[in-house]
Amino acid sequence: MVRLTGLAVAALLAASLAYAAPAPQAPAPSAAPAAKAADLAAYVPSGAFFAARMRMAQLVGSDLWKKLAGPDGINFQEMQKEGPFKLDIEKDVKEAVFAVSVTFEGNEPQKPSFGVVLLTNRDIDPADLFKKEPEKIQLPGAAVAAYRVGTDTFFACPTPRTVVIATTPEFLAEMLTSAAGAAKADKDAAWLKALDQPGELVLVARMPDEAREALENALFMGRRQMVSQSREPEVIGFGVGVGFVMRLATEFQSVVLSMDLSRKEDALRITFTFATENGAAFIGSGLALLEPSLTEALAMIPIPPAPGAAPAAAAPPEPVYRAVFQGKEARITMSLARFGCVVAIFIPAVAGAKIEAERVQSANNLSQLGKGCQAWAAANRQKLPQNWKQLLDTGLIENADVLKNPSLTEHSPDGDYVLVPVPSFAFSPMSVLAYERYPDGKIPSKGINVLFLDGHVERITAEDFQKALDATLKKIQERAPKPAPPPATPEP
Repeated sequence: MVRLTGLAVAALLAASLAYAAPAPQAPAPSAAPAAKAADLAAYVPSGAFFAARMRMAQLVGSDLWKKLAGPDGINFQEMQKEGPFKLDIEKDVKEAVFAVSVTFEGNEPQKPSFGVVLLTNRDIDPADLFKKEPEKIQLPGAAVAAYRVGTDTFFACPTPRTVVIATTPEFLAEMLTSAAGAAKADKDAAWLKALDQPGELVLVARMPDEAREALENALFMGRRQMVSQSREPEVIGFGVGVGFVMRLATEFQSVVLSMDLSRKEDALRITFTFATENGAAFIGSGLALLEPSLTEALAMIPIPPAPGAAPAAAAPPEPVYRAVFQGKEARITMSLARFGCVVAIFIPAVAGAKIEAERVQSANNLSQLGKGCQAWAAANRQKLPQNWKQLLDTGLIENADVLKNPSLTEHSPDGDYVLVPVPSFAFSPMSVLAYERYPDGKIPSKGINVLFLDGHVERITAEDFQKALDATLKKIQERAPKPAPPPATPEP
């Protein structure tokens, strides 16, 4: 899907971390009544294994959402600018429901299908949803028009304020059919009722029988291979430990997470359900191991007093979390104040993860450009292109977005990657073929992604890059044809 998966993950992550005093409600739309709470959840197929409801109208007003979604966090506005949508996610989307489903062939999981349903604050025309022009398609069994954008984004608008998007036409049809009620007799549909809980974020997940069988098979094969390859006690002990953890994973049945900012004492609630009591006991042991480190970190972040309240006398520190382990269930809660402190710890990690993801995407772009150069050379007697336009014009680069470095907010019309004028493959494999362009000339402290002539991409320091680039340019100059000497002037 055209960056839809990344957008959904980022939005879910941001939502799961957001906290503040109850956010001001968005003004009610002037036309068309709001959909009932269960309407969007009805689009989630009962065979899915993950679903989440995010009430954007309640989240975007919180102070922490602004911090997390700002330039120091995931930079949500920049994501929207670079993303595929025309509509403003923060302003136009009132609520969103996500769904993930995986099919199995034997014990092998196939490519997962992703879907999202948006409830908007205004009427949406299909032509105004994406930046790219949608193509109308025939969707068998669908009572509404369906469209395609690119190769892996399919959508329909069942109502003027409801948009259903999926990565495959089959999953789109399944979501539309589910909403129509044809699949609601499925015995597995009961787990989705948890999505109707109040709160800014509700997340539910389960372990389908097919996934459990695949996991058990992988567990059996992995342990047998590990033990057969080595008789060392350390290896056997590691295998036993991995087997124990994986066995608990096979006992996992479901998890429900809800975040409700109006609940001061238990703003965050998580309930794990296992097939046996071993799973709940393992969760308790893991939390006990983590609690001292987390408590020490949280002690550095004081809990602010309520607005207008007098400074309180020293009180015993509030526990990081409260947990109840009862039979096959593990129930964990966290207060609004403690949840906010935990978020404060993880905001830098979220920002760092975004930066790292951009670096990885940029490296992938360079790798694609390298493949295009190799294809050009194969058709041109091992000569290399002299500019990226040659690859675009010949179709060796299908998507011009590959020339955009996601780390940059402004993009060069000639591309964000510099193509070094290496004439052919008759150079050292470690010659620099292309590298990231930075307008200010300042290379980030984490290094720069470089495409070498042998096709591999590597992130290297500014010093190593300069040495490699200088060596390449020197070789190019040495092998350049020498200009012919001027003709001799005849003596008078």
